[in-house]
Amino acid sequence: MMLKTTISIITGMSILTAGMLSAYAGHDRREGESIHYFAFRATLGAKLQSGTSVPGRMSVSEHMYAIVNDMLRSLQRGNNNGNQKKQTKIHELAYDKQAADKMVKHFFTFKKYMEAALYNKHWGFYSSGVVQFNAFRDFTTYPQALSPYFGQALAVRAYRLWLRMLQNGTIAKGEPFSIVEFGAGNGVLAHDVLTYASAMSVRRQGEWHAFYTVLRYTIGERADDLQVRQKDTCREFGDKLTVKKVDARDLFASRGFKRQSLKGMIVSNELLDVFGVYKVRFEKDGTVTTALPIPCIPRHLLRKICVALNFKEGFCRRLERESARYIREYKLPPTHAIYLSAHDYLLLREYLASTADYRQRILFMHAVSFNEAYVAAESIPELAAYIKKYKMYFDRECARVKKPIAVYLTTGETEYMKQIADLLRSGQTVTIDYGGMTDYLFNTQGNRLRIYGVMKSVADPYASPGKFDITADINFEVLMQAGKENGLETSLYEQQAALMDGIINLEAQATKEALEVRAIERYINENIDENVTTIEKVHAEIKTICAGCSRAERIDRLAEYIADKKYILKPYSVRTMLDKVGYGYKTYMLGKIYSEVNTWCDRYRKQQGFRLLIQEKGLREEMPAELFRSEIQYETNIAMSA
Repeated sequence: MMLKTTISIITGMSILTAGMLSAYAGHDRREGESIHYFAFRATLGAKLQSGTSVPGRMSVSEHMYAIVNDMLRSLQRGNNNGNQKKQTKIHELAYDKQAADKMVKHFFTFKKYMEAALYNKHWGFYSSGVVQFNAFRDFTTYPQALSPYFGQALAVRAYRLWLRMLQNGTIAKGEPFSIVEFGAGNGVLAHDVLTYASAMSVRRQGEWHAFYTVLRYTIGERADDLQVRQKDTCREFGDKLTVKKVDARDLFASRGFKRQSLKGMIVSNELLDVFGVYKVRFEKDGTVTTALPIPCIPRHLLRKICVALNFKEGFCRRLERESARYIREYKLPPTHAIYLSAHDYLLLREYLASTADYRQRILFMHAVSFNEAYVAAESIPELAAYIKKYKMYFDRECARVKKPIAVYLTTGETEYMKQIADLLRSGQTVTIDYGGMTDYLFNTQGNRLRIYGVMKSVADPYASPGKFDITADINFEVLMQAGKENGLETSLYEQQAALMDGIINLEAQATKEALEVRAIERYINENIDENVTTIEKVHAEIKTICAGCSRAERIDRLAEYIADKKYILKPYSVRTMLDKVGYGYKTYMLGKIYSEVNTWCDRYRKQQGFRLLIQEKGLREEMPAELFRSEIQYETNIAMSA
């Protein structure tokens, strides 16, 4: 009887859900899509609500609300194929233009929203431990996908820089040479640089031994969780590597660095693209506006969450009064939902992050929707000053595009360039990131904001804040100008593939085989189910079965190892996929790794929107080419795949 009742309830809810989705899909989604979505979303919980539930638990109707909410998000995003061809159209709120300055004080700017979603210490993507540098979870960066060769190429460039500085007297023999990396992720780039330099030192190749003796590697990282991972990745190097808690946007605030103290190289890979950005719209009439994300939540769901978390009645009433005031004073559209200020949204998110009641966290995440109000850029002094300073670039592109366009502006990049120029006494800065010149950012054919995580990319920057990475393209034209203003001269601006030019040949068979070995070993490390076995035990078994093998044999044996012992892998990984394939597990794994390596190598060589910028300070003449030829003798396949 109970089973029949349960089936009836589920069937009934499914019909109701299907009916609502059909009704939603039947509307003209080209005009009025966002308005209908906003109104429907605000009342959906009420339509599904079938009665009271126990405080602290989600009712069946609330679970259905969350599920339908996700489905509606998917409908609104359109075809989410990972390429992010079309971003979600966000509903734009009308308001009293005279209230713009007051609204900026109460609501998020897109920059503050993005910074909270990435770095809030309680629930931010990077700060809370959510991020996984894993192609099967969130994302993989080139230093990881092309490990160890990406790190080797950087090590060789650092070595060449040191030789040049020795030659022209900007550094003395025996004087420390520093590599400082900001935003090091899980530390794999630092590990590969130090591993290669150490191996070349042991071989007494050229001046590598002297170079490694004076080499010091420092990671500057603001996220506590990532600091732990970086130290763990590089623990074998002892005091050769230091991890400092530093915000790259304010290097000297924590006294982690001293001005004009560094001789060597400053490195960042995919750092600037996670600086907070302003979402800016250049209108046809020449006005410039910027988005304020405004969160709102259905009134009854807010009350339910407050009751479940034992908030005082006065707190919920205060939020309702504040929302009513925003409608009255700012002339925001009347709604059944509650508008939340940035302060109140953060207060609720941080409290929910600290509670053990995950049901209320889920309910809040799915209940909140974000809308945007566009205010004049002059309302935000930092943004207004940035636009004024680089007005000639923006005017040039607006004249070319000849229509309204929304772009993402990273105002923090100019301050970063000023900070690293102040840190660097002599040497180079190496900046690798997504982006291009100003015309690239104004190109309407591609998205300049990307959202990645949980095995997929999405088109909605407001979908589950804290669960996804949000990145925006960098304006290298502004970056070079800001560097020049602070004493950094551009010596190279190319596609990122230029990093390996003349150093690593990705087409070589030995290189491909080494990458395949590293890829399959990385896959095993990332997907071991520690409830079944331990990493140490797996490494010991791999060492035994691969002893004395060539690279080709090692690849074959590792694939065979996974096929034979797929039960040691986490269920969401290859263990699940292998159960679905109709041919041999080993064949599947070999094909997968071969395809992955070739895809990454091909992307690295051809990807247009990924740039390398090298700038110099305090250096004299270039080092003679013949000195390079006599000193740089290395092998790209040196003991790195072991």
